[in-house]
This record gives sequence, C-alpha cells and structure tokens, in this order.
Amino acid sequence: MKFVRVSTWYLLVLTLVVAVHIACGGRDQQRSRGEHKVELDSLRKAVLEDSDDALLQAEEIGSPAMPVLLELLKNENPETRELALSCVVLTDDESVPTVLVEALWDKDAQVRASALQSIRSRISSAILQGLIANLSNTDAVVRGGVARLIGRIDDASAMKPLRKQLDQEDDANVGKQIKLAMARLGDEEFKNEFASQIDTPPLEGRYDVILALEYISDKRLASRLLPALADTSDAYDIGHPEADPEFARVCDAAINLIAVWYDRPFSFETDEFLIYSEGQVKEAERFIRSLEK
Repeated sequence: MKFVRVSTWYLLVLTLVVAVHIACGGRDQQRSRGEHKVELDSLRKAVLEDSDDALLQAEEIGSPAMPVLLELLKNENPETRELALSCVVLTDDESVPTVLVEALWDKDAQVRASALQSIRSRISSAILQGLIANLSNTDAVVRGGVARLIGRIDDASAMKPLRKQLDQEDDANVGKQIKLAMARLGDEEFKNEFASQIDTPPLEGRYDVILALEYISDKRLASRLLPALADTSDAYDIGHPEADPEFARVCDAAINLIAVWYDRPFSFETDEFLIYSEGQVKEAERFIRSLEK
C-alpha cells in the first residue's frame, strides 16, 4: 500500500484557514443576531410610542417580528394592542389568521372590530372552529360578523353550531346574519325567506335583499328577481367622489347579480357602475322568464 505524505506546513495552513473561517462566521452570526435584536427593539419602541413607523418596520421584518408583537398584544393599552394587531397582519406570517381569531376576544371593542375586518380576507377552514367558538362572544358585532364568515367557508358541518346559536340568540341583526349563513350553507327555508323579501321588501329596501342573495350565492334564486327589475329606486352611489351623487338603481343591481351568477347572459356588457337602458332591462326580464320554462 502506498502512503501519501502530507507536509506539516500544509496541515498548519489548513488549520489556520479553518480557524479563520469559523471565527469570521461566528462574528457574522453574532453581528446578525445583534442587528436582529436592534430591529425588534426598534419595532417594540415604535408600537409603544404609537408611531406609524411600526407598520413599516413590521412589514420589513416579517415573521421574525411575531414574538415581539404577540407580547405587545398583551399590553394594557388598547391602542397599543390595536397597532400591534395591525403590525401582525403586515408580517404575513402563517399564524396571522389564528392570531386574529384570538383577538376577537379582546377587551376593547375597537381591537375586536379591527380583528374582524382583517379576518375577512383570510378566511379558511383552518380557522373554522375558532370562528364557531366566537358565536358565543359577548359582542353582538363579533357574533354577527363571524356568522357571515362561517357561511363563506362553505362547510356544511357548521350548520349545527349555527342552529344552536340561532335558537338562543336575542339580537335581531345577529339572528339575520346566522340565517344568511345557514341559507348559504343550504338551508332551503332561509333561502326562501330572504328571496321572498324581493316581493315584499323590508324597510331597508330591495337593494339590501339583493346583497343578501348575492351572499347566499344560489343562482336558482335568479327567477325571484323579476320584481327587482321593475324597481327604479336608488340603490347605491356610482358618482365620482368629487362630483354630485349619481345613483345606480335597484334594477341595475339585479342585472349585475344575474351577470355574476351566469356567464355573459346578456347581449350587452355589465358593470356595477352602469345604469342600464330600458331595452337592456327588458332583455334581462326575458332572460329571467326563460329560466322558468
């Protein structure tokens, strides 16, 4: 067997290179940890001082900011908690939806409202059980809000807890939101209850009913919209913010909903900012009647 002799000089140089590499790596790692701590301390200070810089810092730091922000969510000052919650959202961490659901139990109404608003764009089956738990929240705004969110998850297993809460709910608006959620999840009785309000609209008017039907999202209800196509009362403002108000009508809103439910059902283009001609309304009526055949 042939052995290769390695010089003592070569081993010495190699040892020195490895030692320098380890030392430099350790210094870089130490410097990185130091910089990281400075960033987190700066974020904590900005939140506690109610500075707008906190939002920018949280977005830049991202997920590593979460431990500091979770700590700040326990602060006694509700304004601090609200800002910390806004920062949590901007980190885009995977735990954000869960943190928002937990914030629905906050002592402060504004913090709860902010959490509810932020959850709307982050709903998924992963937070379904957390939302269901909030059906018993003491805040009626939260109860009604989570009921609508639960409906949008489109999981029929939520029917039972929704029914249970409805049976004991004493707030009329929350009861309405629960019924809407159950209608979206397939309850035919409540679907019919809301659709029938097109014939005899509530004080809020037919536009409110159209919004409810849009949420329920069942195109089989399209034929119920005929009375709305004859309603030319104002529905919502489509004017420029700096100009005089200009309103789309109930019939316009009904046409737009039909266009959402069906793929290009009309010979004309639809848009929520349009006011349709009498001929276009008549075409929409003919389309609705064709569905009844």
